Amino acid sequence: MLRNIWLTISIKKKIGIFAAMVILIMALSATFSICIMNFSLGGFNTILNDNSRCHDFQEALDLEIESFADYIRDATPDTRDQYVLSCVRTERCLRSLPFDYARIGTERYARTWSILNGYETYQAYRDELAETQVRESDFVERLYRVYKMQEYLQTYARRLVQVTLKEGNDSYQEKVPVFYNMPYLILAISAVFMGFVMVFNQNPLQRAGISGSPSGPVRQKNRQK
Repeated sequence: MLRNIWLTISIKKKIGIFAAMVILIMALSATFSICIMNFSLGGFNTILNDNSRCHDFQEALDLEIESFADYIRDATPDTRDQYVLSCVRTERCLRSLPFDYARIGTERYARTWSILNGYETYQAYRDELAETQVRESDFVERLYRVYKMQEYLQTYARRLVQVTLKEGNDSYQEKVPVFYNMPYLILAISAVFMGFVMVFNQNPLQRAGISGSPSGPVRQKNRQK
């Protein structure tokens, strides 16, 4: 029925339908391209942002440990100011770490939780030691305890960076096939639309494989008559 309706349509209207099909295909291609761009940029920005925050915390922690050692070794106003600034930076980077269980997953959440709790404990010991006089008898023992905590925190930070990089790479590898297969999907949709139009535009005799002119034997029979 649809084919019969199609055959009754004028050439002018058919050309309009073809033009509409082309515009529709172009619109679909543009829509898919925008979706791919948003999908890729959104996912990649999240990966890069997570990696950057973890690296920032690791770097801030290393600088804090270095400035803490300088202040303990030589307690001057300059070294104290540098130590305080580095602590503020570390705390700011610590608060910016991704900590959404639904988004980062079990492993990253557990490692981040260990860092948050470990740093809170270390912070109390660090601040107490920074105000302690060097001549106190247990100063060295408490200092090495703080150093040990710093080593643990550095290990936690390094492992968090590693697992974040790994998960980011895995997420990228999962999205790559989508980018490769999307052009073929667009091509398939375009072919379906064009095939649909060509089938309905075909003459019924051509669909049946019958020529419009009589065959040779039929012509000869007509001549004999």
